[in-house]
Amino acid sequence: STTEVELSGGTVPPGATVTCLIGSANRDEKRYRDPDSFDIFREDLAATNAFSAAADHLAFALGRHFCVGALLAKAEVETGVGQLLDA
Repeated sequence: STTEVELSGGTVPPGATVTCLIGSANRDEKRYRDPDSFDIFREDLAATNAFSAAADHLAFALGRHFCVGALLAKAEVETGVGQLLDA
């Protein structure tokens, strides 16, 4: 920006570079219960929208920047789990 901007309680000076850490977005304690524990059955990971732009997490981004490989990842998970269960 060419002017000073207030962002999340801080001040960003003109010309400063701002970096977004998307991985930290999925660890917001205000949004997710116990965000640092791995739990594939947590209620905020509904199978109906986990691999879509409507997901509650940001693993595949959002909107026009949504990951084009999300459906491939879904197919890989389905195949991998199927192989594990058949073994």
